[in-house]
Amino acid sequence: MIALAFHSEVIRTLNWFAVISRGLGQIYFQANAWTGIAVLAGFGIANWRMAALAVVGLLFSTLSGVLCRRTPAELGNGLHGYCGALVGAAQFAALGFTWPSAVFAVLGGLACGPVTVAVAWLFYHPAIRKYSLPVTTAPFCIVAGVLFAVHTPLHGPRTDLGEVPDNILANMGQAILTNISEVFLVDSAIAGAVILIGLFIAHWKVGAAALLGSVLEAGMDLVTGSDVRALAHGLLGYSGVLTAIALAAVFLRGTWQPWVAAIIGVVISSTLAWLMGLTALPVYTWPFILATWLMLVVLHYIPGFRHR
Repeated sequence: MIALAFHSEVIRTLNWFAVISRGLGQIYFQANAWTGIAVLAGFGIANWRMAALAVVGLLFSTLSGVLCRRTPAELGNGLHGYCGALVGAAQFAALGFTWPSAVFAVLGGLACGPVTVAVAWLFYHPAIRKYSLPVTTAPFCIVAGVLFAVHTPLHGPRTDLGEVPDNILANMGQAILTNISEVFLVDSAIAGAVILIGLFIAHWKVGAAALLGSVLEAGMDLVTGSDVRALAHGLLGYSGVLTAIALAAVFLRGTWQPWVAAIIGVVISSTLAWLMGLTALPVYTWPFILATWLMLVVLHYIPGFRHR
């Protein structure tokens, strides 16, 4: 009864507008309501049904955080919602707007709570704690990966990406913006532009880092002869966007040091994305996660690089 009273009290006192808006903003590591609104607008521009499943995943992930007795501050800042939002979006990408996708969005959202707690507990182990590794989107990748394996028999035929502009500059411009929107599995240059504005609203460094990661990824993919359609639709560069934001604007302190780390991290995440793309497994944001963790561990031993 005491536990039930605790849960109901927390649920009653939460500002659910802040939970949703900040939870969506936390996809890009920003507990900023305006950034979250921009993300929701990007979702809506692409497909309101996808936005609906993302919000469903976010709400049930937050509820799971309540059941795991996370603090109201964590819950209110969206730290237990963003992975659920990504899980919900992933269910739409795999199954469309169907009742199975809604069920899996709910189940996936609920699973994000304990998985997040488990990853955070692992990183609090004395052997790893000194590196200050963040959970990032690992719970999303773990939960979405398991769900993908479960509902693979329900997947329909893969849709064609469609035509892309013949002009190289137009391809690059589209890629730079869709890299940003594909962070939450949306293929839309307009949505990417809206999200980019939201990131600049959060802080100029966040917007600049997103642009840096996206431009660098698009340039590398173009030079290495990657698939032009995959490049233009942002399927190759979204992890670079997150890696650059994480290292340049979130987890490291300094003047020039975080930007150098971001460039190196983007190169690593791009390489990992290429290697993972050779498999039949869903890549999701694993290249960003692994590149960021690797950089934070290595930089722990290099003077001049400080964690926040």
